[in-house]
Amino acid sequence: TEAGQIQIVSKEDAPRYTIISTDLRSGNNILRKENFEFYHQLYTTLAGTYGGINPTGVGEYPDAILPMSVAIANNVATLKAGVNQGVWISINVPSNQPAGVYTGEFRIQIGVSTYDVPVSVTVFDYAVSDETHMKTSMSLSYADILNLETKGEFDNNGNLILDSNGNKTGKLSQELIDAYTEYLTSHKISTSPIMYNQDLGGAWQGYPYDAASLFSTDRLLV
Repeated sequence: TEAGQIQIVSKEDAPRYTIISTDLRSGNNILRKENFEFYHQLYTTLAGTYGGINPTGVGEYPDAILPMSVAIANNVATLKAGVNQGVWISINVPSNQPAGVYTGEFRIQIGVSTYDVPVSVTVFDYAVSDETHMKTSMSLSYADILNLETKGEFDNNGNLILDSNGNKTGKLSQELIDAYTEYLTSHKISTSPIMYNQDLGGAWQGYPYDAASLFSTDRLLV
């Protein structure tokens, strides 16, 4: 999987935009449009310098990215006049894709206007193995996802219940854990912290299931 970006600068505010992929071609070979995913770039505003972390000054900085379908469904796929809007493109090239330079166009729709953007992707004559050879680690735990994705639990007085570490309490759905684990393993990143919950009996235990039972061992590092 590789990635790229398109920057859109609109002359006027737009309540909605979208981007549509098409098949790219290299001679008789086709890189299918289904291999492209688009993400709407969100930004966070930094109002000051915090402990030297933000030496470049105040302003808006790229932060989370949303799948374009999610951004459209939640009415956040908008454009501001004269402001850069990033679109993150994820490209999943099949291992058996013939080498070559694939060209074509992506279509950007802004309101009633459409713009065709020329695109090229170079596919090299080798495939990256699905087997993971490098140890990886990402500081993303079960508690982190619980804090981000849920409202938490409340007591009878309506107060948010926090554990001894200041984290929300509750349980995540298996569907959500699957989504996080599948995404990270597809990028060869270890997910073992997600699969364990320190609060079960005061020790690290598999929760809510064993990751190895869901994903092949050549994609997991445990």
